[in-house]
Amino acid sequence: MKTSLLFLVLLILPVLSLPQTNVIYAAQQIPISFDFTAHVTLVDDPYNVLGGAVSVGDIFTGNFTYDLGSSDSNPDPTVGDYWHCSPPYGICATTNGLTFQTDPGNTEFLVELVNRASDHIVLRSYKNLFPSLIDPNQILMKDEHISWQLDDLSGIALSNVDLPTSFDLSLWTQAFGLTIEARYDLQVEPWFVDYFIRAVVDTCSLKVPRFINKALDPPDGKLGDIVCVTINVGVPTGETATIRDTLPPELQYVVNSFTVNGNLDTPTVTTIVGPPPTQQISYNITTPGSYIIKFKVQVVKAYWADRTVTNAVIGFWYDQYGNLVGESGDVRIDFVVHPFRELHKNVGMRKADVVFAIDTNYEMSEELMRLISDASFIVNSITTMIADVQFGVIYLDDYNLCWIWTYEPTSVPQNYTQGYAPKSDPWPYNLAQDITPNKAAVVNAIVNVPWYDGGDMPQAYTRTIMESYNDTNLHWRTGAEKILILIGNGVPHDSHFDYNDDTIYENTGLDLGRDGNIRTPDDLDFETEVANAAAHGVHILGVYSGDPNNRYPWEYMATHTNGEYAVVNAAQIPDTIPRLVKKQAEKNLIIKTKTDFQWAIVLDIVNPFPYTMTDMVITDHFGVQIEIDPPFPYSITHGEVSYITRGTPRKVFLTWNVGNLLPGETARIMFLVSTCVRNGKQEYINPGVYEINSGAHLKFTDPIQSTRLSAVTAPINVTVLPRSDP
Repeated sequence: MKTSLLFLVLLILPVLSLPQTNVIYAAQQIPISFDFTAHVTLVDDPYNVLGGAVSVGDIFTGNFTYDLGSSDSNPDPTVGDYWHCSPPYGICATTNGLTFQTDPGNTEFLVELVNRASDHIVLRSYKNLFPSLIDPNQILMKDEHISWQLDDLSGIALSNVDLPTSFDLSLWTQAFGLTIEARYDLQVEPWFVDYFIRAVVDTCSLKVPRFINKALDPPDGKLGDIVCVTINVGVPTGETATIRDTLPPELQYVVNSFTVNGNLDTPTVTTIVGPPPTQQISYNITTPGSYIIKFKVQVVKAYWADRTVTNAVIGFWYDQYGNLVGESGDVRIDFVVHPFRELHKNVGMRKADVVFAIDTNYEMSEELMRLISDASFIVNSITTMIADVQFGVIYLDDYNLCWIWTYEPTSVPQNYTQGYAPKSDPWPYNLAQDITPNKAAVVNAIVNVPWYDGGDMPQAYTRTIMESYNDTNLHWRTGAEKILILIGNGVPHDSHFDYNDDTIYENTGLDLGRDGNIRTPDDLDFETEVANAAAHGVHILGVYSGDPNNRYPWEYMATHTNGEYAVVNAAQIPDTIPRLVKKQAEKNLIIKTKTDFQWAIVLDIVNPFPYTMTDMVITDHFGVQIEIDPPFPYSITHGEVSYITRGTPRKVFLTWNVGNLLPGETARIMFLVSTCVRNGKQEYINPGVYEINSGAHLKFTDPIQSTRLSAVTAPINVTVLPRSDP
C-alpha cells in the first residue's frame, strides 16, 4: 500500500524539486503561518514501531509557516518552488502526544505550486525531528518525511504560482493528503523498520505571528526624489494593531499614496511640532492577518554633504478588550540624503585681477583644446567668485635655443656640461591680452592661442614669472589681488634646482632673460623670480599636466607665492581652475584680530529640475561681528533682496526673494560684508574661530507634488589669529 501511494505521487507531480541549499531569499522576510487539523485515514506500521499510539480516526493538530517574501527558484512559469532553509519555516503535526516536525537546526522545507491543466500544491519537509521510538544506538540511517498534497484536476484552483495567503479546502481533493513516513536502517535484525501515516486535513486557518519589518526603496536619494516605504505587519487571531511610522524632517508623506495589501487607504498623518517638525503616519489594523503597507515619501530637505537620517516604525498589538499585549520597539531604517550641489555659497574676493599664462608648446595640444572649448565656462566660473574681476592672457613658449638637460652627480654644485642648439620657437613670452574687464576679449585670446614647437621639456616659466611683476604693459589694478594662473606640462629653466625634491640638483639651462643671450646679466634664476613675484603680491596658481614626478617646481612656485597648484589631466582643467581660485579666495578666511577686513559673499542656485522652481526664497544670517557694506547688493540677477538687524547684540538677517527659476536657469547674488566696529572697538577682538554667516537656507515649491522643498549650505567660518602671530 505504502509503495503504490508514493508511486502515484511521483506520477502526478513529476516537477517536484529535489532538496537544494542555494536558495535565494528576498531581502525582507514576510512569515505567514497556518493552523490545521486532520483526521487519520491510514496507518501502515508493519513492525509496530508506533506501538498502536496512532490509529485511524485520531486527530492531528499542527501548523506550518513559510515566507511570502521568498523567491521562486524554478524557471518554469507554471511551477513555483519556494525553498526555506532556516527557522521559523517548516511544518509540525501532533497527535496523542507524538510530535512530528521540521528540524529547526537543519531545515529543508519546500512549498511547490503547479498551475497547468491540473493544479497542485505540495508542502514537503525533508529534514525532521520524529518521536524517539527506537533506540538511537541501533539506527544506522534514517529517512523521515512530512508532506501535504492538494490536487485540483479541473485546474481552476490556482491562477498563478504565487505563494497562497489562504487555503480554501473546498477547491481541493486530498487523495494523498497529509503523509508522515519513516524508514530506519538498523544494526540488528530485522535490519530495517518503517511506518506510514496518512491523514486528511479538515481545517486550515491563517495563524499570523506578531511581526513588523520595514524597507525603503531606494535606500538613498536626492532632493525631490520619491521613495517607496514598505511595512510588513502580522496581526494574530484575536488581536488588533496600530503602526506608527515617524519620518525624519528630510522626508515627507505623499498624499494619496497609502495602500494596504494593494488597496488604497487613508492613514492618520500628524505633524509633530519641532524643532524641526516631523510627520507621523499612523494606521489601525482591526482584522487578523498579514499586511503589506506601502506609501510614498518625498525627499524635501538636503544639505551640502551626504547626510544619513533614520526612519523608525513601531507596532502595538491589543487584545479584544483593548489591552496592550505586545510592542515591537523602534524598527529603524537609515536613508542617505545626497547633497544639493546646485546651491552654492562661496567667499569670493572683493577685487582681483586674474591673468592666464598658457604654455603653447605642441605637447600641450590636448590641454589647449580643452582650454579653447571651455574658455567661457572657466572665465564665467571665476566671475562668480570675485566681486570686481578683470582678466589678462599671456602666451609663453621658449627661447630659440634647445637645452640638453644635465644632472650633477651630488648635491654640491659642479661645473656643467652645457649644450645649446637652435630651434624655432617665436617667443618665450607674449602678452596677448592686457588686463581688461572685457570678458569676450579674454575668451577670444584663449580661443586663439597659437601652438608652437617647444622642442625640449624646459619652458620659459621663469621668464613669465618675472614679467608678471615687471612688464609695464601688464596693468594690475591698485587694490586688486594679483593671480597668475600658470598652465603647462614642463619644468622651468634653471641651472641649479632640485626638480624632484630629492637633494639632487638638475640643470635645465639658464633662463636667458629678455635679451635671449647666454650668460648675460639679465639671465634669470627660478627661485629668485618666484621670491620677487611674491614680494610684489603675485599669487601663482599652478595647473600642471606633465609627469607627476616632475611636479615639485609647480609646488614650489605655488607655496612660495601663497598660491595653489594641482596635477591634472587635460579633462580636469576646466573644473580645476575655478576650484583653485575658490581655494585661493578662502585663504582670506584667516585674518588677525582688530582687522578691518572685507569679503565678497556669492550665492548662486541652478535649477536642476524639469519643472520651474516657484516661490523661491533664500535666507541667511551673519555673526554679530559682521555688517553689510554698500553697494547692496553688489550684483543680483533675479528678484529682490533685503536685510534687517535684530537681537542684542545686533545680527544681520538677509532675505532674497528670487521668484521663479526656469529649468537650467541660474540665479546669482553677490554682496559685500566686513568686520564691524562695535562699542567703539574693531572686530574681531579676540582670537578664535567665528561664524561669518550661517548656512544659506533655500525654500521653493515643487509644482508637481505641491510641496515645499529646501536645501542648506554649510556655514562659513573665519579663523582669527592674534596680531602677534607672524
